[in-house]
Amino acid sequence: MKVLFLIDTLEIGGAEQSILELCKKFRKTQGIVCHIYRGDRLKPALEEAGIPVFSLNITGKYSFLKGRAAVEKIIREELPDLIHSTLFRSGIVARLISRSRKIPVVDSFVNDSYAPVRWKSMPPLTRMKLHAFQLMDRLTARWVFRFSAITEAVKKSNCRALGVPEEKVHVIHRGRELTQFQSCTASQLDQLRSELKIGTGVPVLLNVARLIRRKGHLELIQAMPGVLESFPSARLLIAGEGQDRPVLQELIKKTGISENIQLLGNRSDVQSLLQLADVFVFPSHYEGHGGALVEAMFAAKPIVATDIEVIRESIEHQVSALLFPLCDVRGMQQAILRMLNDRDEASRMGKNARDAAITKFSIDQVVRKTEDFYEDTVARWNRQSG
Repeated sequence: MKVLFLIDTLEIGGAEQSILELCKKFRKTQGIVCHIYRGDRLKPALEEAGIPVFSLNITGKYSFLKGRAAVEKIIREELPDLIHSTLFRSGIVARLISRSRKIPVVDSFVNDSYAPVRWKSMPPLTRMKLHAFQLMDRLTARWVFRFSAITEAVKKSNCRALGVPEEKVHVIHRGRELTQFQSCTASQLDQLRSELKIGTGVPVLLNVARLIRRKGHLELIQAMPGVLESFPSARLLIAGEGQDRPVLQELIKKTGISENIQLLGNRSDVQSLLQLADVFVFPSHYEGHGGALVEAMFAAKPIVATDIEVIRESIEHQVSALLFPLCDVRGMQQAILRMLNDRDEASRMGKNARDAAITKFSIDQVVRKTEDFYEDTVARWNRQSG
């Protein structure tokens, strides 16, 4: 079976990485990847794995008709059995194609785009813009043959927001390759400590996320002074980049704890950072799945995270993590201190998290479920069309 993956760009992100991992591991499926707009940081990795990549590099943020024409040319050349689109702009292009071509289109629910907490945090003009996108999303969703969702929570939220029947949506979690999370050598960790100027025995907290408001960095930084009262040498490492960097830098400066917090920017050594960390902190306001959280689970890290529905699908409070109420600085602070004060309990939770990740998120299991879903989708399409 030949599947054409449509995505906005091939910049580094959860959706993009997921396509790479799936295409590398497929047994019965040939993946072809097309990114519509500029941004191709993952293209070399795909091509190195023998996966064909089409770079359209279309200008104009919402050039849907131009995108449709370019993708239809690829369809005529490659004759895929199915189109699988991911993210809003490529989803609209795929839906337009589905109106004129006899080919099944699967679209992805990878974000809780219309979460109530998101609306509340928006200024009026941005809220109006999101309303317009939701209307476009809702009107064109009926042209999609089936949807895949990365969690039950994301499925339910998007079905409500877009009027999509739940029976049209199939949940498949994102997967990770377990071998990526093998322990670093002592010399590798020593080298990393030296690079980051972190002494032996210093408690290390790690967060991996884009620097945007909904990832909860403001609350995490506000929680640090209370952590430092008990652990004065503790260090917080934040790996990721984004538009909120200046805001976070200003808050760190005002709080007076610049020596204890490092904004690392984008990193290619997250697995090593996870091995260095004593606690992984994930204070997101809302998520599609939380790929960084899954990676921390595979690494058997003690986890402190927000108590929201999508996170509860992955980890369980006091069994495989400690959860705190949304935006609760004091609750986050107490959970971090509990992990640092009771290393035996923290280690137990970390091991439980790893066991849960192996059961739910191993890449081989996800590949099998994805290929079964594609086969079933094409079979349904043929029955309906025949």
